[in-house]
Formats: sequence, structure tokens, C-alpha cells
Amino acid sequence: MKIENACHEETGENGTEIVSKLYCSLAGKSQEMEILSGTHAFKAYNKNNIVEKFQCNYGLNDKFQNDLNDGKLKITGVDEDKNARVIEIPDHPFFLATLFLPQLNSDNNSPHPLIMSFIKSLKE
Repeated sequence: MKIENACHEETGENGTEIVSKLYCSLAGKSQEMEILSGTHAFKAYNKNNIVEKFQCNYGLNDKFQNDLNDGKLKITGVDEDKNARVIEIPDHPFFLATLFLPQLNSDNNSPHPLIMSFIKSLKE
């Protein structure tokens, strides 16, 4: 994206806010999302629709959502309003970032699919 002075709204720095406060906080909420087929996330879940728990107030600034897909990063999971919730680098063995927290849906008896997929990628 080649944005000079990129910043995060939460830090209070001056610059271009790539990460900004969400219009509606997702802290403590669950949300349904669509996962694109053929992605790292899809391989982990093996389905297109998921529900995950969030604990956040900040996300990708909507102004940059289209620009992001023009580079190496790709938006691979979106909410019902098509806001970015999962971002990946497709040609990387496992670069995946989520706005939700996989560990909130994980325990020793039932590890989260993304955590298991990450561990599997380390073995390959």
C-alpha cells in the first residue's frame, strides 16, 4: 500500500490511520463471518461460515479495505457488512491475522481450528 506515516488510532500518533476505532465495539460479542474458499482459514475450518468471539474496539480502516487486496495481503474473512475480519498472505505457509481471538474458543480438549492449522504448518 506504500502509505507513509501509517498509524493506529489507539496510539494517538499523527498520520494515516490504517487501524481505526470500530463504529460499534465488538468487545464481548460473537459475530458470524464468511471465509473465502481456498484460503488458509478455509483449510483450517473446512467451511465458509463461522462464528467467533471478539474482544476488540479497533479494526482495519474501511478506507483502505480495497487497497489492501491490491497488495500481498488479502482479506479472506468478512462479516455480514463485508468488513475485514481475517487477513492472510496467500503464498506464505501460514500468515493469518484475525480481528477475533481464536483462543476464546479453544481448550485442551477442543483446540481451535486455526491454532491446530498453525501447528500443522510448522511441521510441514
